[in-house]
Amino acid sequence: MTDTKKKRGPKGPNSTSFKPGQSGNSGGAPKLSAELKAIKELHGNEFKRICSKYFRMNGPEFEMHIDNPYLPRIEQLVVNVINRSIVESDITIARELLERTMGKVKETVEIESASKDELIDEQLAGVPTQNVVDYLRRVAKVA
Repeated sequence: MTDTKKKRGPKGPNSTSFKPGQSGNSGGAPKLSAELKAIKELHGNEFKRICSKYFRMNGPEFEMHIDNPYLPRIEQLVVNVINRSIVESDITIARELLERTMGKVKETVEIESASKDELIDEQLAGVPTQNVVDYLRRVAKVA
């Protein structure tokens, strides 16, 4: 007897199917720096307070804190991350901190709409009144 079952999936050494025990995301999530890992472990309100403090400073005021050994360690980390964002012109670092403190920016769209009566008037513009009356009578008879 011949085997009539069809094999599924790609065949051969270059197949893209996963092997047993093989991860679908072998690279994993992007690695975070030790600084960002420590910052992510902070409680929300404490983190917001620290970030807000340094984001509100002007340049010279912020620069005084860059290598300040008297700052609490967690504040040193936040200052270093913000400074690295500035030095490397890397908006992703700053965006991570800002989104954690203020939340993601939500885009709002304002839509103006006419009232129902205005829309009906607009749809019926140019239609003879008698045609509208006749239509309404027909609809009333059916209902």
